[in-house]
Amino acid sequence: KLAVPIGNISFAAPNFQSGRNIVFNLDFNQSSTTVHHSRFIFNPHPTIDNMATFPEFFALVPTDGRLFSYTLIHNFTPKFTNETRLAYRRYVQTFPVPDISYPGLDQFPNIDLDDLGLSVGPDSNAPQFTIENSYQIVDQATYNFGRHSVKFGVDWRNIISPQSFVQRQRGEYEYPNLDLFLRDVQPSFGERTVGSSPYYGNQHLFYGFVQDDWKVKPTLTLNLGLNYVYQQVPLSAQLQTLNAIASVPGVLTFDEPKPQKKNFAPRVGIAYAPDFESGLLHRIFGTSEQSSIRASFAMAYNTIVDNLYI
Repeated sequence: KLAVPIGNISFAAPNFQSGRNIVFNLDFNQSSTTVHHSRFIFNPHPTIDNMATFPEFFALVPTDGRLFSYTLIHNFTPKFTNETRLAYRRYVQTFPVPDISYPGLDQFPNIDLDDLGLSVGPDSNAPQFTIENSYQIVDQATYNFGRHSVKFGVDWRNIISPQSFVQRQRGEYEYPNLDLFLRDVQPSFGERTVGSSPYYGNQHLFYGFVQDDWKVKPTLTLNLGLNYVYQQVPLSAQLQTLNAIASVPGVLTFDEPKPQKKNFAPRVGIAYAPDFESGLLHRIFGTSEQSSIRASFAMAYNTIVDNLYI
C-alpha cells in the first residue's frame, strides 16, 4: 500500500467588482411655499461568486438596484409644514451555478473530503435569487405652537418579493477521506433536498410616529415620542398550515403565524443646559451657552427577515 503525499496547492483565481452609480435629480421650486424634488438612481453592481474552492466553479453574480423617488414639501402656514414622498425601489441579485456536468447526476453536487479539508463543487449556497419590488408612501408633518414642536408621520410599504433558496438543492456528500470516495463507498453524510419551489416575501409594512419637543424653559427641553410598527406575515409564510398533516400535538404544530399588532415603542429624551452663576459648578460647566446635559431612552421593534421563514 503506497501512501500518496498531499498538501496545499496555490493557484490564481479571478476576482473583481464592477460598479456604476448613475444619479439623476430634478428639483422645482414652484413657489416660496411649495418645493418638488425627484431622483432616479441606477446602480448595477456585478461581482464574482468565489465561494467555491476551484475557479472552474466561480460564477458571475449580476446585481441590479434601481430607485425612483418624488418628494413634495409644502408650507401651509409658517407654523405647519408637510412633506410627502413617493418611492419605488427594485433590487435583483442572482447566484447561478456553472454549467458543469457530473457523471450519473443531473446536477453537480458538493463533495466534502474531510482529510483534505476540501469541498469540490459550486458555491454550496447556490443557486439562489432575490427580487424585491418596494412601493413606498411617506407623509410627515411638523407643527409649531407655543413651546411645542410636534412632528408626526406615517410610512407605508408594499413589498413584492419572489425568492428562492433551498439548502442542499444539488446534493451534498461528505467522505471522511479521499480513499472512500474513490472506491465509491457510501458517504458518512449525504443529503439532497427534494423540490425548489420559490418563496414569496410579499407583505405590507406600516410605521407611524408622533413626537413633541417641549421647551419647558429656556434651559430645559423634553422630547416625548411614540412609534408604532406593523409587519404583515409574508405570503409564503402564511401557507405553513399546508403542513398541518405533519403536526404532532404538544410537540410540533404547523399553524399560520400571526402578526404582532401591539408594537408600540415609547421614547423619552431630555436636554438640559445648566446655568450656574458662580462657584465650582460655574467653573466646570460655564454658562448655558457653553454646555448641555443630555439623556434618552428608546424602544424599537425590528422587522423579521425572510431568511427565517425560508
